[in-house]
Amino acid sequence: MDGAFRLVWQIKSWPYCLPPPGVRGRIAASQGEHMPSAMRQALLLRGLLDGERAYLGPAYVSLGLSGRCNLTCLGCQYHSSQTRYPGHGTGAQSMPVDLAQRIAKGLADSGTRLVLVAGSGEPLLHPHWFEILSAFRRAGLEVELTTNGTLIDEAAAVRLMETGIRSVAVSIWAISADAFVKLCPGTDLKFLERKIEGLRLLAQAKAQRGAKRPIVKLKSTVNRYNHQSLGDMIRLAKELGIDGVSFGPYWDWSGEFESAAMSPSAIRDLLPELAEWAEMARGLGLRHNLNGLIARYRSGPTEYQHRPCYAAWFHANIRFDGMVNPCFQGVQIVGDLKQQNWPEIWNSSLYQAYRRQAAKVAGLHAPEAHCECTWCSHWHGNRQVHRWFRWMVPLLGRA
Repeated sequence: MDGAFRLVWQIKSWPYCLPPPGVRGRIAASQGEHMPSAMRQALLLRGLLDGERAYLGPAYVSLGLSGRCNLTCLGCQYHSSQTRYPGHGTGAQSMPVDLAQRIAKGLADSGTRLVLVAGSGEPLLHPHWFEILSAFRRAGLEVELTTNGTLIDEAAAVRLMETGIRSVAVSIWAISADAFVKLCPGTDLKFLERKIEGLRLLAQAKAQRGAKRPIVKLKSTVNRYNHQSLGDMIRLAKELGIDGVSFGPYWDWSGEFESAAMSPSAIRDLLPELAEWAEMARGLGLRHNLNGLIARYRSGPTEYQHRPCYAAWFHANIRFDGMVNPCFQGVQIVGDLKQQNWPEIWNSSLYQAYRRQAAKVAGLHAPEAHCECTWCSHWHGNRQVHRWFRWMVPLLGRA
């Protein structure tokens, strides 16, 4: 038997070599972050070879706590005054605490490591955000929070320190009044001051406790109105005493917010400056992801337009109302955690059908897929998986 086909056959035969599902769940829960990476990669590979079933829970999950927001950022498809799809209807706008607790247990039992708390609304508008973040930590999950920072006062800063979460990122798309007005039309300028003050209070609370976590970051998307001020944002981060900065491409959601998007030529012209700012951030002792952003820009906004998407094997998005979809940038619902438990959804027929579609070359770019894959948020994970799985795609006959 040819070596490559022997490898495929052996891995697809692993169901008979692994513990039964219930035991696997207990093993995953007990090992958590300490599960050997080789085992995790092997289980991921087996799922990819299967083409539809996942044999390990998602490595990370995106989670929304609230459907409400107090800002109108240009680029938010839910709360911008210019969006075509405002709001989430008239139902409950916060995740119930008991639902969050059940989700935490289900994810931990499935072997999930990390929960990214952000979602379509502002997480700190949830009246019980502290209890929910603490519940995920008690379950053994790492938590990274993204907030707009406007609700961080001294008490909230101290409570965020007490949760034990890994990081807090405050989203600031502009630090000048002119750019803020353009990026948050209709929003009072006092909210910009609150964002910056929120970062300052976080830095102070962390210093007073002598704590190593959470990592505190200024987070921004690079757009037409702020791209020349990224150096000022880096200097502001140093002045505030926070740990670092994080920058990402701007999503225009299929042209809906094209007015703030950067042109390809503007991105090319920005690359040398990004390299200089990366060196500046390093010299200031700040954490940053600018080298990764440079690589992202060089690869282009649609690098994976003609390749499979692997995100549905290592990620899930859980909305504040308990609805689950495989990707924050997609609209397809594959389950409802108010009615189902996590294992039922993770390998449901809907999730498996999505994986079958995603496993095809350019599968998620068909018109019926309804995925916003430009500047894919799973670019890094997809690229890492594709490096070693692409050699097997021809053997599986997927088109």
